[in-house]
Amino acid sequence: MTNRPHAVQSVDKLRKQVPPNFRDEDWKYTQFPHFQQYKIQPPSVPGIGKGIPPSDLPIPSIDEAWVVVVRNGVIQPHLSHLPEPSSGISVCSLPGTQMGPSEESELGRGAIALKHGHYFSQWALEQNAAGLLIEVKKNVVAQKHLLIHTINDIPESESVLPCHHVIQLGPNASLTFSEVMEGIGAGMSLSLHEIHMGFGSSLKHNQLQLWGNTHECIQQVLVNQEKESQYAHFAYCAGGGKVRNQLTVSQEGPFAHTELTGLVLPGAGEHLDNQTLMRHCTPNCSSRQRYRALVGHNGTSVFNGKVFVDPEAQKTDAYQHHASLLMHETAVSNAKPELEIYADDVKCSHGATTGMLDAGEIHYMRSRGLSEIQARMMLQDAFVRDLLDSLPVETLRSWCLNHCVDRLHALNQLTV
Repeated sequence: MTNRPHAVQSVDKLRKQVPPNFRDEDWKYTQFPHFQQYKIQPPSVPGIGKGIPPSDLPIPSIDEAWVVVVRNGVIQPHLSHLPEPSSGISVCSLPGTQMGPSEESELGRGAIALKHGHYFSQWALEQNAAGLLIEVKKNVVAQKHLLIHTINDIPESESVLPCHHVIQLGPNASLTFSEVMEGIGAGMSLSLHEIHMGFGSSLKHNQLQLWGNTHECIQQVLVNQEKESQYAHFAYCAGGGKVRNQLTVSQEGPFAHTELTGLVLPGAGEHLDNQTLMRHCTPNCSSRQRYRALVGHNGTSVFNGKVFVDPEAQKTDAYQHHASLLMHETAVSNAKPELEIYADDVKCSHGATTGMLDAGEIHYMRSRGLSEIQARMMLQDAFVRDLLDSLPVETLRSWCLNHCVDRLHALNQLTV
């Protein structure tokens, strides 16, 4: 185990703190006030015969992808197909007390979280949460994509299952990495991802979050990009009682590029919160952010995105936009895009729009023989289609398109 005295100091400090609340600007709309009273659910193996429930989720065949099934924090080897040793890619369990730097990496567990992690991420470090260690060796270009299917069964409210994944890409390595995440029960999934990207590496990272409507989730993805690396993140969140996603990307080397894309579909009583922090720390880097929300009856969407440009990050090119479409007068959207710029030779823009469907457009389409629900769904489909089309994995893209149609149909039934 790596000796990290600064981690001990951080943990001691953390024990004296309280979780963020409405007084913290970044947590103004999403709080977990009773978190310190939550009971920790340890990783567990399902009982004999329970297995994984039947699912229509987009789990590809072994010819298309390496598949790793994780149930309550434990890999299910009989349901998984891990990369072969000759592939240059390794996936293994990350026991909380045994993690140190890999042979090719100078970065160990917690290297990014201790610097950029929020209260809950550092809490996961304190608990030495189990998870996965995924490593792609230098110059390896993955021939298949890697899919992690996570099922968290947490039946009791005010119970939390923490996990911690570390993903390391060596110089000039390339990987497409997808996650399908399910939450069952009224408990909380708390997830921390630390992603280290070496010189010239490329990672396409897709997340499909399908939490139950009483399930809570706090997730933080922390990415460190070195020179000329490329990171693309796609997030599809179609449910959850209260969900908070935080994505922090730090471009630590010149000529790095980042693309962040997200779609949320909150329904009645659901609260889905996306937060991004794009840190431009070196010159000649670029980023693109596109987020959209389709908010149903009594649903809530939150978006807070910040682009930070360091004084040394000249020639930065950054774009950010968020759009919300409210499906009912009881739907709520809170959006705050931000720019914080300390360099004078940059190209940065941001914006946000919020509104409802145009009654004239709906009337015109109904006059052509469509029902009101059909008219609404056609306009809503146009609102999200180009985002879903950008999902790079065909199996996931076609499933998301069908799932989105079903989800919109259900939300419109409550609206019309």
